[in-house]
Amino acid sequence: MKCKNEYCKKKDEWAEFEKRMGLKRTEGREKKSCGVKVVSSFSPRPRAPATVFPKSVSIGDLLKAGKLIKPPNAYIFNLEYFDVHKCIWVNASTIKLQVEDEKFASGAFRDAYKAKCLDPPDLRGEWVLKRYQDTSTNTIGNVC
Repeated sequence: MKCKNEYCKKKDEWAEFEKRMGLKRTEGREKKSCGVKVVSSFSPRPRAPATVFPKSVSIGDLLKAGKLIKPPNAYIFNLEYFDVHKCIWVNASTIKLQVEDEKFASGAFRDAYKAKCLDPPDLRGEWVLKRYQDTSTNTIGNVC
């Protein structure tokens, strides 16, 4: 049975408007008209937060931002071994190493540098390269 009351017509129009606008009914004061339950308060659909924050940046990345990153130095070395029976040095293989610029240790005659093997794959890992100091090569040359 359709109600002819003006209030019921407005209520139906309002319900249609709610659907189009995406409004949802909330609990509030209720009125009864024509046996239909009417809710008097409405709330809009929830909105996304207006403030969007960027992702966090790590402190390490911030510290690196102002530094110039130099490309690593890569060198190719010939590995040799001494043949005791023939009394000669024999080439074993070549190896490509990435060597750090600064020495990490120094002794009486040589400086030590850290290096990483780039090629061949079976020799990959951390290496230590030792280089004679200029003063020690001059001393050795004067003795011999």
